[in-house]
Amino acid sequence: MIYAKTLSELNNPFEVKGGGLGISLVNVNVFRKMAYPYFKYIIYDNDTILSEDLYFCSEARKYGMNIKCNPKGNHIYEVLM
Repeated sequence: MIYAKTLSELNNPFEVKGGGLGISLVNVNVFRKMAYPYFKYIIYDNDTILSEDLYFCSEARKYGMNIKCNPKGNHIYEVLM
């Protein structure tokens, strides 16, 4: 866990559970390992929502992939194998 830090204070990529994928870099082999559909919008019975981005991250983690935030790169999230 990382405590009391802001992204501007961090220099190295660190693992996260998920995040928005608007400016992400995903290796094509990630999609080859995962089952289709890769993105799904889910509304639960209690009206909570799981966005397409977080669904993808959740599924990728189930397949053993790590999701990292790169605070110093030109992109924010990387899904690494």
